[in-house]
Amino acid sequence: MQIRQTPEIVSFLEACQKNLRQARINAFLDRKVTRQNEHAIQLQLHRLGVPEFQGPAENWPSLFLSTEVMKKNPYLQAIALPEGTYGDFSLERIILDPGYLFSAEALQKDPERRLNEWLKLRALPEEAETIQLYQKDEPWMLAAPGEFLTNDPPARKAHGRVLTMGLGIGYFVFMAMRNPAVTSITVIEQSPAVNALFETLLRPQFPAVLPLQIIQADARDWFRAEVLQDYDYCYVDLWQSSEDGLDLMEQLLERCCPAPETCDFWIEDSCLEPMRALLVLAFAELLQGSRMTVAPAYEKRMEKVRRWATADPRTISDVSVLQDCLYDNALQRRILAGLF
Repeated sequence: MQIRQTPEIVSFLEACQKNLRQARINAFLDRKVTRQNEHAIQLQLHRLGVPEFQGPAENWPSLFLSTEVMKKNPYLQAIALPEGTYGDFSLERIILDPGYLFSAEALQKDPERRLNEWLKLRALPEEAETIQLYQKDEPWMLAAPGEFLTNDPPARKAHGRVLTMGLGIGYFVFMAMRNPAVTSITVIEQSPAVNALFETLLRPQFPAVLPLQIIQADARDWFRAEVLQDYDYCYVDLWQSSEDGLDLMEQLLERCCPAPETCDFWIEDSCLEPMRALLVLAFAELLQGSRMTVAPAYEKRMEKVRRWATADPRTISDVSVLQDCLYDNALQRRILAGLF
């Protein structure tokens, strides 16, 4: 790949690099919001350029979720909140405190495609009882709005024979069962304790509306092209957050690189945020004709990005082509898979 040094491209890359350096919206996570200070926090988010708080203030969304997110969630309505311990895993009831901002969805992409990504911050309006899955003393999965709002879209997208990797408290499985386009669900879960906990405490409460098979196995052994071709849709939810998500995604993609149309990864846009940063660095290297320093943890991935850039025969003079690369999840999957 070659990149022409046009004023538009130089300005675009400078804007991207500036946005990468100012992730100030992260400072709002866990901030206490009340009805009295809500508008002041919205104003701060407006000044930071968060897209949903632009335009007339009367059109800005509330920072408080609807109470129906918890009270009318189908999973919480149908499934009792059992407590129990199996091996290192346990289910425990907890109370979610109201008024603390959390990221309600995966990272939101910049509509102007200049890496000014943002978090959809929301808070509960009142306390709510729910269930938390722990491994030893470490929180593993929580039946809370962040889980609902990130797992509901793939459950709606699922169809035909569904393969899912990672069981947890079975939220995706339950919601996919409600999808009339789904004909069967196969779950790969490595932990015998999680499987026993699910089979004993949760599965008896699930509707017997379609075939459900739980297989105790390592997801990496099943994430192969010859396996995935036997299913119509695959959903992978093996990580706790985007911090460990990219590493696990990369391990899977090096084995098999499915298209986004047939396979989704939980909070993929959040996990891929570092890849967009590496692509910008690669563009800057091509423009300047010299290599840039990369943090040691990202050196191997940067080499994958460089191999892709070297293999790409295009000469680019249009900013939109660079933006397409930055926001193409399928391309970033192929780079992580080492297909270049």
